[in-house]
Amino acid sequence: MTGDMQRIAEQIRNNPAIQGRVEVINVQARTGTPDIGGLLRTGQIRANGTPATSDGADPQKEVVSKENAKYKDHDGMLIRYADGTVDFVVDSTKGNNKLRNILSFKNEKDFTNTKPEKQTHYKAVTKDGQTTFEKVQETTYKYHHNGKISYSETKDAEGIILNKAEYNKDGKVTKKIVNDKEGNLQFTYKYKYEKDGTRLSEKYDKDDKLVLTGETKYNGDKPVSTVTKYPGGQVACEVTYDENGKKQTQKDYYENGQIKADTVYHDNGVIKTQTLYDEQGNITKKITDEIDGNFEHSAQVSEGDCYLMSAINGIRETEEGQKILSDLVQVTTNENGEKVYTVTLPGAQLAAEGLKTDSRIKPGTVAITGTYTFTEAEMQEILKQAGRKYSLGDGDVVLLEAAFEKYRMEVSETLKANDIAPGSVGQGDAGLQTGMDENNILAGGQAEDALFILTGKPSKVYSNKKTQYGLSYEDLQQDKVQLTPMGQTTSLVAAQSNLKATSSIDGPVTNQKDELDEMLDQIMNDSQDGHIDNVATASFALTHKDGKVSGHALTIKSVTADTVTLVNPWHPDKEITMSREDFKRSAKKVTVASMTDSPSGNDSNKPDIHDIINHIIGNNGQIGNGGQGHGNGQLSEETQQAIIQAAEHAGIHTNSAPQVHGSYTIPRGISYTNMIKEMLRQQGIEPTAENIRKAKEQFEALNPGAVKTYNGRRQDWKGNRYVIAYETVKVPKFVM
Repeated sequence: MTGDMQRIAEQIRNNPAIQGRVEVINVQARTGTPDIGGLLRTGQIRANGTPATSDGADPQKEVVSKENAKYKDHDGMLIRYADGTVDFVVDSTKGNNKLRNILSFKNEKDFTNTKPEKQTHYKAVTKDGQTTFEKVQETTYKYHHNGKISYSETKDAEGIILNKAEYNKDGKVTKKIVNDKEGNLQFTYKYKYEKDGTRLSEKYDKDDKLVLTGETKYNGDKPVSTVTKYPGGQVACEVTYDENGKKQTQKDYYENGQIKADTVYHDNGVIKTQTLYDEQGNITKKITDEIDGNFEHSAQVSEGDCYLMSAINGIRETEEGQKILSDLVQVTTNENGEKVYTVTLPGAQLAAEGLKTDSRIKPGTVAITGTYTFTEAEMQEILKQAGRKYSLGDGDVVLLEAAFEKYRMEVSETLKANDIAPGSVGQGDAGLQTGMDENNILAGGQAEDALFILTGKPSKVYSNKKTQYGLSYEDLQQDKVQLTPMGQTTSLVAAQSNLKATSSIDGPVTNQKDELDEMLDQIMNDSQDGHIDNVATASFALTHKDGKVSGHALTIKSVTADTVTLVNPWHPDKEITMSREDFKRSAKKVTVASMTDSPSGNDSNKPDIHDIINHIIGNNGQIGNGGQGHGNGQLSEETQQAIIQAAEHAGIHTNSAPQVHGSYTIPRGISYTNMIKEMLRQQGIEPTAENIRKAKEQFEALNPGAVKTYNGRRQDWKGNRYVIAYETVKVPKFVM
């Protein structure tokens, strides 16, 4: 390499605008100082992707100016280039995805006349710690001499044509071809226009067979109604529009004339109510934004709140859970005669009281109230976002999502007031769990945390961070389960390291497969009498075709000796079954929470407020559970009474389990009895046979599941009770 080439390469390596993104370098030997901007513009250096932090300017063009502007109803950045072309850049967020839309124009006059030459859609992708906007699809346009559009063609990032359309001299579409993602023809639409403006349409399948005809009537350029028919003349679909040309109602029919779906829309296109029927006229699914105290199916759409939706779906499946959900909402009437919905989250109230004694939290900075109010008018606006920002389906579920969102905002306010980063919160810190995106506060979380905040009930958690298998995202979209090796992917690991907090609220977190089997057996035994008391969720890594890895939580519906049946919050009215062995190989986390006071039928195992108090303090006996606390890690009597009152509102037992004296990591080789003797001696209690018996009862009440019974091959060991080395358990404050 010549000296000039070396100098150019060094400038490239040190240039932050293109660092790490250089795809091609083809620079001829030359003298003088190299112009990096010129090399980019001429294509001798080509950058791979646009940095997510940039404004979307084309790196191969010289920028003349940039300014904020508006195109139709969109606000964005207008970028002018030296060659006379202009780009209009709009950034947006949908769910967890950051999106970018760039409209390219041959000149500024075309921008003024809304005649884009090209429209390109991008999505933010993070690889190796660097975020760039990668192309998703691109649409190009052609125009008649009168300026009306004549042709459009949309391709994906690989150049496969997804659809193309032809238009008449009035700019009205006359033909449209729709392909699948492989570029294969799926449907062809043909359109004709009557003198009164009525549009006649025909739809053909890939074999050029007519499948539907349609007629749309207009008032000026606004549609009034559309009727679509099958080839035999039977009505297939009827649509009405409001005065602004927005869809108002839609009725779909089977070929036998039976109604298939009856839908009413809000003025922004979001479904207001929808009823689906089978061919015999039976209702198969119903969507309503009515808030009536009955929590029905609601599907997660774009928001990244699967942790919350899987928890709600699980709670809804239990008889006690339905009552708990209904009790969360109170409906009153204000002085204007307007309905007011008040949502009380018992776990949030419990957590707020605990945080007041956390040494990391400054006095007076706990913003969590646990009570959230919405007027009827506010809820109507929120419900118009169902299926976009919130779930699609039941209005009561959307109300809970909105309340949880307000709770998360209070958590965020509390964290900011105390200079605590969301990713630094310790595992098990109730009331400090929130997503990582301030602009999308609902996105990201843990099912066990949602269960606790919604119900105040504790969860037992199994966690396995070393799982080698994930589930295929594409297959799961089709309600299928396909295990995929995780390989060398690190994206999910990195994401988990930033989301350490989980609020497990109860029992042991282990990587032992026998513990997972015990939890699955508990769920299996629970459902055998037809009455489900436990809510169970499972979290998995999802692998995408593009190499991306994400996380997803599902509800466990039922378990047998050989299978596990799940409900995906994307499609909550369907069930997915996988083998129990595949489940154990791929589940990253499993949570089980009882919705009754006595999940096992044994009073000694009732959920106990002292366990929750000590969890709020921290599983290690220190306030904050993150090693950052000071003092003796004890709650004042006044604070404990406040928590107990909140617990009674949540229906939690308040006097069965002992308080926590401290924590203890089990050494290798110690027996269960000798461990108890050591704990007793540490508290100055003589380890008599009677004291050991009482101490074991109190230890097991405080640490459910920590003591195992041997059922292996060695007959002389069968029935022996033991504890697992290196587990950290809670030491009771023994009462003899």
